[in-house]
Amino acid sequence: MARKEALWALLRGKNWQRAIQAAEKLLLEELVPREFLALMRSAGRRSAWPLSLEALETMRKRELPPDELHYTAAMRACTSADAAGGSAALRLFGEVEKPSHLTFTAAISSCGVTREWELALELLNLMALSSHPPDLVAFHAAVTVCRQARKSRLALKLIDSLRRSELQPDVVAYSAAIAACEEGFRWMRALSFLKQMDQDAVAANVVSFSSAMSACANARHWDHALDLMVRMRQKAIEPNVVTHSAVLSACDKAHQWQWTLQQWVEMKESGIRPNRISYSAILGSMGIGLHWPQSLFLLDEMWHRKVSPAPRGGRPGAPGDRETPFRCVIRATK
Repeated sequence: MARKEALWALLRGKNWQRAIQAAEKLLLEELVPREFLALMRSAGRRSAWPLSLEALETMRKRELPPDELHYTAAMRACTSADAAGGSAALRLFGEVEKPSHLTFTAAISSCGVTREWELALELLNLMALSSHPPDLVAFHAAVTVCRQARKSRLALKLIDSLRRSELQPDVVAYSAAIAACEEGFRWMRALSFLKQMDQDAVAANVVSFSSAMSACANARHWDHALDLMVRMRQKAIEPNVVTHSAVLSACDKAHQWQWTLQQWVEMKESGIRPNRISYSAILGSMGIGLHWPQSLFLLDEMWHRKVSPAPRGGRPGAPGDRETPFRCVIRATK
């Protein structure tokens, strides 16, 4: 019992390597099913998916049949890792005799790691044909997989089918749809989703607005991005660094360097620490406005904060160009 208590203490702590060693020694001892479940979930939080598989195999050897919670925990642990872990999660799904909502959704999420969006859609269709019709969580997972695979049109079709079903899209579903518009350069569709959220009484959050701003930035509609920032504040939603970066990028891509500088000042005054996208946008606008002394100061600030420069997208007229912040400063000094 003392060794078990030591294991749980290690699992809750930061010394994860010692926890793994202790877990491997305890796997062959008298762990009960709920303790195996706790071990698998802890392994998932630490991305130690091989330990979850080992625990599952030990349960079988000891003739302790794993239930859907054990399989789901092991699959989620595998999904939190790399493509090899995702493939292991899909193999586990094939071992489940009667898949449930939990195991179906975990398998769909695993497709995002293995980049198998076709399989994710097939699993969603299988759910519809089974006794477990897709719920919101399953739709969320499928939309995310399609968005990660840059299949924005399929992601939007899933949202449309969700709205036609008896399920009501929530803020997570709408935010995923807006993010798909961001990657598919469908800025008008992103704004329509925000409007639909108001009509459905679904409160938009900072993720929804930030994704819509990014969609506007990709289409160089800086005025709409600024308007969304105003609407956010009217709804008492505090912008974060992603929000500010999206607005900065929108103004920079449209050559609106005065607005970029103004948004930069507002972000700094709000106490938000810039990221690499924010720095790249402001340095690009300073290059246009020929503010080379400030550009050198910002490069020095990036250096001390250990923020690596991010390449910036090509400007209008040069779609294939990629410009680093250092080139922006060089352009400003010329």
